[in-house]
Amino acid sequence: MQKVRIKDIAAIAGVSPGTVDRVIHNRGNVSEKARERVLEVMQELNYQPNIIASTLAYNRTFRMAIMTPSPEHDSYWSLPFNGMTKAWENVKHYGVHIDQYFYHPREDTSFQERTRQILKQSPDAVLLAPEFEEESLSFIHACREKNIQCMLINTLLESPDILGYVGQDSFQSGVLAAKLLADLIDPAEYLLIVHAEEHFDQSRHLIEKEAGFRHFLSSHQHHHRVEQLVLKNHDKEVVRQRLASMVDKQGVPGGIFVSNSRAYRIAQANEALKIQPVLVGFDLIEANIKFLHEGVIHYLINQNAELQGYYALMGLINKCILKKEVPARHFLPIDIVVAENVSYYLDAAMWT
Repeated sequence: MQKVRIKDIAAIAGVSPGTVDRVIHNRGNVSEKARERVLEVMQELNYQPNIIASTLAYNRTFRMAIMTPSPEHDSYWSLPFNGMTKAWENVKHYGVHIDQYFYHPREDTSFQERTRQILKQSPDAVLLAPEFEEESLSFIHACREKNIQCMLINTLLESPDILGYVGQDSFQSGVLAAKLLADLIDPAEYLLIVHAEEHFDQSRHLIEKEAGFRHFLSSHQHHHRVEQLVLKNHDKEVVRQRLASMVDKQGVPGGIFVSNSRAYRIAQANEALKIQPVLVGFDLIEANIKFLHEGVIHYLINQNAELQGYYALMGLINKCILKKEVPARHFLPIDIVVAENVSYYLDAAMWT
């Protein structure tokens, strides 16, 4: 069978070869009518473009931006970044160049400065961890206007301008935490939700976790009283004082749910106060694992952070280079990690 060429498609579709090339590589500047006709002819002729070959032939470099909180200020972000690095190692020979834009997770001005830098550079795609909801939605819309593909990680924001999301279902994570605690503590004891986050009111994933937590309790007729503690300062002594004040006013909670990776701070405070509530947190960072082994943290919900990073970057590669469709939502499994099985998850992460 004779190989179908771009000029063959152009002749049948009644457009120029340049128009066909722009449709294949999704470069814009093509009317919707012409684009639909070209795609129709490509399907009729069963044309399968060799995107990688054409990328190398044109010496085309695909520039991608990674924008996440700095691992220096939040150690959790070293995990998804490890996964992104592994993905890039697999595809860099295709002409993929990645720029890193780390921002301070507690400074919206830092976030905004990085967004301005990215828009000025105008990459082909952005992998974004949207810690600040309002600013993130504005940035995502600006990317769309510049034809920059945008993939979200860790926090799902509802926007028609995103390519997709990779991460956990935050609502269901909260449901799981509530189920773990409600089955372990006496109905007379109260539950404490701790959000160790300065910008909790803009942290959509934390809000969703609390909503899931409360939904499970109400829908399953658990009548535990639920209190909330928002910690805008993560200093060890400040956390101890705030928790001590809560205990003085409300008594010792039967269980504590920490909605992000800072469960170790609550574990430190529990030890200092000599209290032993059931403690559930998130993420396999070194400080959390230490307290898991010591029995101070009882459960960690694993968000598969390295896989998040890997799949999110590969999603952009599949879309921008291989021209494959990617799922709008890629929810990863919700894993319950205890001291007895944590080594399995750590070993598995090494071979991701």
